[in-house]
Amino acid sequence: MASEGLLKLFLPQELSMAVWAMATLIGRRQPGRGGHCAEVDMFGLAVAEEVLPRIHEFSPQGLANIAWAFATLDLSQHEATGNFLIAAATVASSAMSSFSPQAISNLLWALGKSNGLHEADEVVTFGKAAAVESQRRTNDFTWQDLAGVVSALTNLGLSDEPEIRSFAVALVNRTSKCCPKIGTQALLNIAQSAVRMRMEPELLKPLAVEMAKVLDKRNLNQIDERQWEEVKRCVNFTSHEFKLVQTPFGQRALKAHTGRINWPGAKNAKGQAKGNHFQGLSPGMQ
Repeated sequence: MASEGLLKLFLPQELSMAVWAMATLIGRRQPGRGGHCAEVDMFGLAVAEEVLPRIHEFSPQGLANIAWAFATLDLSQHEATGNFLIAAATVASSAMSSFSPQAISNLLWALGKSNGLHEADEVVTFGKAAAVESQRRTNDFTWQDLAGVVSALTNLGLSDEPEIRSFAVALVNRTSKCCPKIGTQALLNIAQSAVRMRMEPELLKPLAVEMAKVLDKRNLNQIDERQWEEVKRCVNFTSHEFKLVQTPFGQRALKAHTGRINWPGAKNAKGQAKGNHFQGLSPGMQ
């Protein structure tokens, strides 16, 4: 494939488009089918070495495309690509406002696919900056982008960072008010990420209640079903509760304020139980 000398002739956009196109056409290694041909790996690693000293010449989207391509081609474990990812994270952290939502999501996803980089200071700094930026510009992000960001932050093991915790809680709250507008995959990825971040069940349960109403009307595949079961287990959804939230009566009751709920298991304003269902429901849920 292209030699090191030839790669120096590529403009930054040409380099990023070349490796992105290759990853798009070839895709990830399939289990049991062997790896890519050696030339593909050699080309990807040569690009990583060529880009590193010229990294400030690349646009935010170009850096994100290259990072996505390396992760897609399963090249993130190599030293050359790891050095590129660290450098890209450093550049992004200081210029976050110039990165599109998709670029932020893709770079986070690529970092999450790499081994050995999760604890790097540059990656932690980028993760926190990405969470802050995603929360600040949340209306600019698609639900798929937001789901990608929170999933990647979870994979990076950064859930204990205050900035990331704040972003995740705000995202769960916003998601609970918009469930009918959100695709099934994004909805489940957001909820599952909250579970794996060890978010308190009382914070997650309002979202689970709204999801139950929506997902009951959608066709879920096996992966969807597993994700949904994980969420229900986290919030201690009993089978009775699950059925109740899908009835008109249950939905009307859930919209009532805590002191005025009168279905079995609700608590009054003093916290006194009125029955034995929905006792884990978060107070004041709208």
